[in-house]
This record gives sequence, structure tokens and C-alpha cells, in this order.
Amino acid sequence: MKKWSLILCLFLLWGCKTETRKIDTSKSNIKTTIQRFDIDFWNIDLKHFKNSIGELHKKYPQLLPLYTEQALNIGEWDSKDCEEILTNYFYPDSTIQSLYTDCLKKYSDVSDLNKALSKAFQRANAVFPEKNIPEIYFHVSAGANPNPILYKDSLISLSIDNYLGEDYPLYQNAVYGYLRYNMRREKVVPDIVTIWLARNFPFSPQSGQLLDEMLYRGKIMYLLATLLPDESEANLMGYTPEQWQWCCKQEKDLWMSIVERKHLFSTEGILITKYLNDAPFTSYFSQESPGRCGVFIGWRIIESYMKNNPKVSLQELMNNTDYKTILEQSVYNP
Repeated sequence: MKKWSLILCLFLLWGCKTETRKIDTSKSNIKTTIQRFDIDFWNIDLKHFKNSIGELHKKYPQLLPLYTEQALNIGEWDSKDCEEILTNYFYPDSTIQSLYTDCLKKYSDVSDLNKALSKAFQRANAVFPEKNIPEIYFHVSAGANPNPILYKDSLISLSIDNYLGEDYPLYQNAVYGYLRYNMRREKVVPDIVTIWLARNFPFSPQSGQLLDEMLYRGKIMYLLATLLPDESEANLMGYTPEQWQWCCKQEKDLWMSIVERKHLFSTEGILITKYLNDAPFTSYFSQESPGRCGVFIGWRIIESYMKNNPKVSLQELMNNTDYKTILEQSVYNP
């Protein structure tokens, strides 16, 4: 019985295996190295604060203002208020000290992340040579800003205190359970690449229908899988293996439910949010479902579209906002 259960499990996972375009990176020499703003900021000399933070600004002229104003919400980096808050409250705070210690320990070695990001952006550069490859940084927001990403121009900085593992003690009473699963190291690279894709290929609403955004997010997922072919589909989606397997098994029913409810062309904002945003489950389906099932279906439609239209380039895919035609030409039939 166990043998047949294993075979069934493998069949379901294989049957839902996504396909991506292969990319030749032989001419791309991109090398990404995460810059450790987090370490340098923590090592500021409090006895000579003005000089020390001034030197930090010289090293990180774009990031430091973003960090103090957007991540910590304490104003301009060279203001008196900023100095007072940092020296009297931020650095002396025992909780922040503990958090920083855990962050720097957890991410003392980031060679694996550098390697994965380098490969991803080599692929990105090969396909989209006109796009700027970002400089990647780490920072610690200490819970002051729930958004783990800072970005400006070609700069992306990730707040690593949002990636300490779902069992990290400080998360337990501060973060919903369904969100904690993705607060782990394995999501660092996919999240960085996702924000780069979203910044370079922003959503341009055409009709305001669920179909538009569902297929747009499907395109982002398809590109993400193409740039990170060694990552599991479940991890890219932010699903547990069991959640991914559930979606694969229920794919036909999910699609038929959307169609039969006539939701595909709905412009109702709350309805669209329920299909696409993080939640304990997708409310139009059973409570066994994970959140964002609409994104899963959107990804599967785009995968079908690219499979059935092999001459369509990735650039053409991202430029095409005729989502009804994409759906028709996908010949999607789960």
C-alpha cells in the first residue's frame, strides 16, 4: 500500500511539472555579490557617531537615506532626530541587539546566495540585455517596516530579519501562521528575483479583470521559474510540498470553478484580491486550498501558452498584454 501511495504521489508531482525555456548564458559574465550594509550599519562607532555615519553614507549614498527614512522611519540620516533615536534607543535596545546577533549569525556565509543570484541574473542578462542588473544589499529593519524590500533605480536591499525561519521566536506572536512559512532562507533568492521582475515588468491593467492580473502574475512566475530552474515549483510559489501537490491534483476543479462562477472577467477588487493575495486559503475554494490559487492557475495558463507557441520569445511574452488572446492561444485544458 505504501508503495502505491508513493507512486501516486510521484505521479501527481510529475504531472504538474512546469516547463521553462532554456537559456544560453555562455556570453554572460554577470557576478552578483550581496553587499553587507547590515554589518557595516551595526558596526557604527557610537562614540564618533557623526563621522562614522558620514563614512557609511559615502559607502552607501543611495541606501542609507532609504534605510533611515523608509525601513526605520526615523527621518533623514544626518538629522538630529535620527542621531538621537539611533544612539539612545536603537542600538541600546536589547531586543534589537538580539535580533541583529541572530541575523548576522544566520547570514554569516552567503556564498550560496551569491552563487544562485549570479546564475539567475546571468540568465536575465542573456534574455533581457537592456535591463539593468541590480546591486543587492542586506539590511535589518527590526520590525519597523513590514515590507522586506527597499529599492531605488537598480538597487535592491532585503531585510534579512524577515528570513530567520518560520520557527523564529519573535515571529510567533507577531506574524500570522500562514505567512511565517515563507520567512526562511530558501525564499531570499526567489523574493529578490521576483521584485526585480516586477520592477522591470510592471503590471499594466487593460480591462481591470481578474484574467489580466492572474495572467500577469502567471507571467512573472513563468519568468521566475526560467531564471531559477533549480528551484522547486513549490518553493517559487511559496507553497509547502503538500500545498503544491493539492493544487496539482485539484487543478481542473480550480479552473472549472473560476469559469463556472463567471469570475474570470470580473472587475470586483475584493474578488480579485481573494484569488491572488496571501491568505490562509483561497476563499472561493475549500479550506484545504492554499492562498493565491489564482496565481497558480495563471502560471499554468502561461506555461501552456509558451508550450503551444514555441516561437514566442520571453520578451514578446512580457510585452503582450492581450490577455484574452493569450488565454485562447494557450489552449489551456487541465
